[in-house]
Parts: sequence; C-alpha cells; structure tokens
Amino acid sequence: MDNFAKMLSNVKGDIGVDIDDTMILLGPHLITYMNNLFSDILSRPFSERDAVIHGMEKIKLLKDAGITKEKILYMLKRMESDGFIEKIMPSDICIDSLKIMSKHHSIDFITSRYGFYDDAIGMTSRWHEALFKKTGFKARKIIYNHEKHEENHIGLFFDDNPYFVVEMLRKGKPVVLFDMSSNRMNSHDASILPEEFFIEKKLLIEEIEKYNDTLLFRVSGWKDVHDALLSSQRFSP
Repeated sequence: MDNFAKMLSNVKGDIGVDIDDTMILLGPHLITYMNNLFSDILSRPFSERDAVIHGMEKIKLLKDAGITKEKILYMLKRMESDGFIEKIMPSDICIDSLKIMSKHHSIDFITSRYGFYDDAIGMTSRWHEALFKKTGFKARKIIYNHEKHEENHIGLFFDDNPYFVVEMLRKGKPVVLFDMSSNRMNSHDASILPEEFFIEKKLLIEEIEKYNDTLLFRVSGWKDVHDALLSSQRFSP
C-alpha cells in the first residue's frame, strides 16, 4: 500500500481508465449470455472458473463446441442490441475515487470496444450521459483505441486486460491492474486452456509480474484504490 500511495502522489500527466471489467463488471453477464445463447452446443454450462483468458474462443470448452471469435462477437452484439451494457453503472466507491483524482488530473476513459459492437461509440456515449446524470461525474473524453499504450499523454492507466497492460508497462507507464482470473495464473488454467494458450498466458503473466509494486499495482477492487488515494500525499483530505 505504501508504494501504491506513493505512486499515486507522483503521477505525471492524465489518467486513463478502462471501462469494461475495470469501471463496470461485465464478466458475470457475459457468462449468462454465453449459456443462454449456446447451451445447446456446450458440453456443460460455462462458468466463472472458465473465464481465464481474454479471447474467449481460446478456452477448451468453447473451442470444442465450435464457438469461434465470430460467434462471440455475435453474442456481444446481442448484448448491445438488448441495451444491456448501457445500463451497467460503476460502484459508488469507483465514482468517488475518480472524483478525488479529477481534482488534480484529467480523467479519460480508454476503451477497446470499437470493432466489437455495431455502434460502440453511440452505446458508450449514451452510457456516459447516463453516468453523468446519475453521479455528476464525466470523463474529459472517451478514447477508442486498441493500442492504449500509444496514448502518450496518459501517465497512469487503470485496466484489467493483461495484453494491454504489458504494453503499457514496457513503455514505463504505471498501471493499476484490477485482479481477475484472466490476468493471473490459476491452479486450473492448464485444464481449461489448450497447451499453446496456457503457455502464452504463462509467459504474459510472468512478464507482467516482473513489474509488481514498481509499475504494476494489483488491486482487488475500487476500495483498494480509494484507500490508497486517502493514504497518498496528494489526494489525502
């Protein structure tokens, strides 16, 4: 916590915050939609235990059932057309943390939604408007970029996706990583993933963990962030 609070006190530049599974919890809803749409071809229900990697088509259960990236994109677009994703709001402690940081830094939302949905910009803009109406908080801007590490004005990233995070770390950018089974090694990974993807994940996580407590700060949720902010020199009341 001391290193985390110290890092927060010394951020240079703007702050970039991911939306899905960082600000809002999308994972459990993906599992529900997965089982509703593909129950007839899955050998068993998809569960949280299976969600061990980004790029769900790499998971054995889905791969064996013939669920491709295209079918997963179809599922995401179903969620979009239902208007479901727009209704998921962040926790109060998330918004409070963003408001605290916004006193000293501009906050941008950085998302890789573009390309996964039919109208990622419209959907996210409507969500952002609803967020402002509900909480009084809005980002300076929303950035749609799959190469988040190229946003050089960002001095601190909040994210959950290890593929994005490793690029940020390689550029020397500090990252607050929201702990999920997809960004750490789990005892059951080898039974969930084909060998090639298990090795891919293992090498990725090993590289990320080399930055632990220097540039990488793993948190269980926004309470950890909030506590560190209140412990930091810059943000404490």
